[in-house]
Amino acid sequence: MTIEPETGPKYRQIASRLRARITRGDLSPGQTVPTEKELSENYKVSRNTVRLALSALTNEGLITGGRGRGRVVRRVEPLIYHASRSESARSREVSDTDAFLQHVAEQNRRASQQIEVQIVIANEDIVSALKISKGDNVVVRRRLQYVDGQPWSTTDSYYPLALVEGSQILSPSDIPQGVIKLMAEMGHVQTHYVDELTVRMPRPPEVQRLEIGQGIPVLAHNRTGFTDHGPVRWTRSIFPGDRHRIVYEVPA
Repeated sequence: MTIEPETGPKYRQIASRLRARITRGDLSPGQTVPTEKELSENYKVSRNTVRLALSALTNEGLITGGRGRGRVVRRVEPLIYHASRSESARSREVSDTDAFLQHVAEQNRRASQQIEVQIVIANEDIVSALKISKGDNVVVRRRLQYVDGQPWSTTDSYYPLALVEGSQILSPSDIPQGVIKLMAEMGHVQTHYVDELTVRMPRPPEVQRLEIGQGIPVLAHNRTGFTDHGPVRWTRSIFPGDRHRIVYEVPA
């Protein structure tokens, strides 16, 4: 099998052919990609040309990274996250389940999460979002969320310590009805929220914590929850781009 130079760089042609095989299902999720040696011999090109082709597919999130043997076709089954529903008054009234667990269960997948709680000094982002003073203490609930046993996303929520001290929010355990409903029971009814969305490449701790493949961007989703008296919660979620579809319901 040869590559025609006039139709573009050789590595792009190889990448295109492998991409087509993946799209057709000839190379299915979990299947091992031909080795550099095999591809080099098949296409009569150098190993370096093959590496460029495989790197391109890795950066697209189609295959795992690596050298020589071991690259496999990645399984991509995005989870639909209904970004509006978890905050809706109706949802809070009828559900006694955490929003993340509810979303995953609705899609017939298995969810779990690890929860860690800390009291920390608010940084500039938190001070600005919660309208508190520099040096104030806040409670942070850090959640590492799993889908089908795989680290899937992270959600870190910050609350003014003075607002939630003595409540279940300081316990590193699941809150069945969700924190929003719990805060409403405490007299802090959240009436609206403001979202900020940023797409960027993941930082090293995020890559490690979420096992993000090479070349996969993340969506950093910042959400500030407000009562009639001001902000009471600031949440930052990290969603790997190949695992999520974010859906918003916007009133006409």
